[in-house]
Amino acid sequence: MTKAEPQTGITPAALRSKMRSALREIWRSTSRKKFLEKTRVLHTGEGRSKYDVICSNCDKRMGFSEKAIMTKVDGTKRKKPTLVYQVDHIDGNAPFLSLRDLSAYAESLIYGEMRILCYQCHEEVTRKQKHK
Repeated sequence: MTKAEPQTGITPAALRSKMRSALREIWRSTSRKKFLEKTRVLHTGEGRSKYDVICSNCDKRMGFSEKAIMTKVDGTKRKKPTLVYQVDHIDGNAPFLSLRDLSAYAESLIYGEMRILCYQCHEEVTRKQKHK
């Protein structure tokens, strides 16, 4: 078992996890937000939705704020509704295994090329990337 570092009071893995979470929050309010503003399209169907997004992989049209309770890979249902689409980093994110990797990870997260994928397509793409 890895010991907590005296300077931070937590393990190196816990520190990386906290930094990853903080960077993702920054990404959500900056790059992701701007990307979604550029890629959304006007809603054409019925309902109250003003904008839609379209999956880059299967061309499925989804409401900009549409949520559903998704099924996990293991077949169980998630507890809370989730957006039916996700923003995919096309080239993935740089590995973040030590603090030396922080800059590359942050750059790939914030400035990396992105696309909209429906939940199902994103799971499939991510699974293929992990098995490479």
